[in-house]
Amino acid sequence: MKELRFPSSKLKCVATIGVFDGVHRGHIYLLEKLKKEANFYKLPSLVITFWPDPERLLKRNFSGYITDLEQKKKIFSDLGIDYILILKTNKSLLLLEGEKFLERIFRKIEIKSLVVGEDFSFGYKAKAGLSTLLAFSFHKKFKLIVVKKRKIGKETISSSLIRDMINKGKFRKAETLLGRKFVIQMRIISGKGLGKKIGFPTLNLRNEGFVLPSRGVYAVKILNKKEYLGVCNIGFKPTVSRRKILSVEVHILNLDRSWSKKNIKMIFLKRLREEKKFPDIESLKKAIQKDIEFTLTRYRV
Repeated sequence: MKELRFPSSKLKCVATIGVFDGVHRGHIYLLEKLKKEANFYKLPSLVITFWPDPERLLKRNFSGYITDLEQKKKIFSDLGIDYILILKTNKSLLLLEGEKFLERIFRKIEIKSLVVGEDFSFGYKAKAGLSTLLAFSFHKKFKLIVVKKRKIGKETISSSLIRDMINKGKFRKAETLLGRKFVIQMRIISGKGLGKKIGFPTLNLRNEGFVLPSRGVYAVKILNKKEYLGVCNIGFKPTVSRRKILSVEVHILNLDRSWSKKNIKMIFLKRLREEKKFPDIESLKKAIQKDIEFTLTRYRV
């Protein structure tokens, strides 16, 4: 898959436009339609997407993204998409009216057929929708294909639903909607060494925009050349700290050497319990040991 630089030389293609956060099963269904249409016209397929997610700039309570840009690019490539165009989300882009946004795209790209979801909206405050797009398709003489939302049972697959499932610790449901595991990547930062002092050394992690489960303790799998199980705490560490600053830390089980990488990739397996304030350190240590024993008994790597 090749990445286009915008503006670029004129490309004739079959395209789709969207955020595609998570690249979930509904998105994949649409992308398969895109590939089929591209094959019919014997043209390359193009995904036009945005980074960062516009909701991150527009919503104060945005819970985080499911996939970062590198993850999305890899999934698109694995699906056999030919080109990707990444539009930088900034104030000038968000202020463009719907038709002006389309004109900007079509000025440099010759789109033979455009594939979008039935809830597709665009332009300033997402005021433009399918009616605007249909009128524009008549003007520019391109084919418009509208793909209906996909459902699992009675539930419509959506990025917002998947974020909600992750936040609630319903990881199996999130994975069913995604069609794969939810993998989060975080940066390792220095900590105060409190975990090591009580016998459970941890890696302190900085979340860089991903949606997180709510406060609690979780069984996790760490992805490396060798996979490890771990116990992850998300919360305020009330037994050892009075500060109300959210932290994420993981104790890696059976790690036979120090962790040398700057980042860590994890899969959340199960919510073990709520974070709570214990009466003393010994009670906390017993709870952590119980979390470890459950994780080692329940899961294998």
